[in-house]
Amino acid sequence: MDVEKERQLLRIRDAETDDLMAEATVFRPGMEPAALRSIDAELRERGVTAADLNQYVGERPNLLIDAHGLPWQCSFCKQPAESEGWGWHWMWGRVPVFPRWFRWCRTHVPESKSREQDGESP
Repeated sequence: MDVEKERQLLRIRDAETDDLMAEATVFRPGMEPAALRSIDAELRERGVTAADLNQYVGERPNLLIDAHGLPWQCSFCKQPAESEGWGWHWMWGRVPVFPRWFRWCRTHVPESKSREQDGESP
């Protein structure tokens, strides 16, 4: 087994199940076939079913798509982005340095953006 394939298998085994589900579903068109085979095998080994994958996709109807038709990734994790907007880039987590454009998954969306998406006023 070559080093690159071994490294890929280790990354897949160490990955969170949600990240693998994202790669196996919404990011699938941009993935290498060999990597997808390994991801699919790992998900089966973890007990993830086709119904689980369908549910994962069904819970994300508002994915942000790039010019190539692929979903954008969250600015903070490996999940697909569902909203975007301006936010502050923070230095050391304490000092706002400059505004920048972010893309957020449902976990990382700021509270104010979350309220806007739910139809509430900020």
